[in-house]
Amino acid sequence: MKIIRFFQTIRYLKLEQIFFRIYYFFYKGLSNSFHPKLETNRVNKDIFIEPIKKRNSLNEKGNFIFSYEEQNLDTVDWHQDSKELLWQFNLHYFDFLQSDNLRLSHDKKVKLIHDWILKNPVKEGVGWHPYPLSLRLVNWIKWAIINDYRDEEFIKSIFDQAYFLQSKLERHLLGNHFFFKYKSAFIR
Repeated sequence: MKIIRFFQTIRYLKLEQIFFRIYYFFYKGLSNSFHPKLETNRVNKDIFIEPIKKRNSLNEKGNFIFSYEEQNLDTVDWHQDSKELLWQFNLHYFDFLQSDNLRLSHDKKVKLIHDWILKNPVKEGVGWHPYPLSLRLVNWIKWAIINDYRDEEFIKSIFDQAYFLQSKLERHLLGNHFFFKYKSAFIR
């Protein structure tokens, strides 16, 4: 019965999707880090158009909320295996950096970013899955440009994430997933 379901599932896939699904099963990505000479003054803020604010993912208490489940950001747990994968992904997106809210101060946002960097070593955990990684990179970069934030540890983490993402472009998914990852991986 499982074999029939398996073949009915893959019969609609393109050969390219099957190839890359097998490829990514065995290939684990590039080395852990890549830090070229950092040029933090390259951004021309005069031509940067501020992005549209995202839907607020924080409740009135300033806690992250998704699908009616809350996470206190003062004691955030980045690795909650008991939560649904989609919930975990949303936490790692860092959409709250781009939301139109006054519930998180600049210092609190910086603290959350550095907490994520500290508690999510390269290639470990849900945060390194290509989709949340690609969305987080875009959110971090937009936030850094708007706030003129150039902390060296932060910039190195962006390079590590982009470098890792370059080797994990999900060609087997096609469509918008590939576009988001491509945009994030080559934004630097």
